Amino acid sequence: MAEPALDDTHGRILEVATRLFANLGYGSTSVREVCEAARVTKPTLYYHFGSKEGLFRAVVDVHLGQLSRIVEKAVSSEGSVADRLRAYTSAVTAYTVAHADGMEVLHSAHHGPDSAKAGVSQAELTAVHEHNARLLSALLQEGVLGGELRPDLDCFHAVLSLIGMVNLHCRAASLGVPLPDDHAERVVSLFLNGVAR
Repeated sequence: MAEPALDDTHGRILEVATRLFANLGYGSTSVREVCEAARVTKPTLYYHFGSKEGLFRAVVDVHLGQLSRIVEKAVSSEGSVADRLRAYTSAVTAYTVAHADGMEVLHSAHHGPDSAKAGVSQAELTAVHEHNARLLSALLQEGVLGGELRPDLDCFHAVLSLIGMVNLHCRAASLGVPLPDDHAERVVSLFLNGVAR
């Protein structure tokens, strides 16, 4: 999420709520705390988001949408399949580092005890991730058809492996683990070449 302008009430509420949800959790964050930190009244918050649940969903939607756009941009860019996989890996990791609080909210929406209370459907979350996986799978299939990847590649399982590798690197980065500047190259090289001699 881009830094909102000071007079961007909607963006300011989202920014503050993201930080509070990430640090306190959905259940322990009150509407009063969000309003005080964002310097708005409760009616203003309700006008923009309807409820605390609506606010949490808005935070989740912002970051899910951004991640989907990153995948779409990477797979549709110019270059080899390997180039586009590096672009995907690099962009997702950079976004995760820049938006650690938003990523923590997404993580809690998936795995936290409050996700059901917050009205976030696991089916909705899964649908977005399946969409991204289909895009990446189509990219790998392009590599198979173009001779860049081996002809017997199981694209579905390969994509799951790739996403797992990237997500774990992103999680590590969001927790403060330093990643080398060439981490995208390393991840994609390991994905494409494996660890065999």
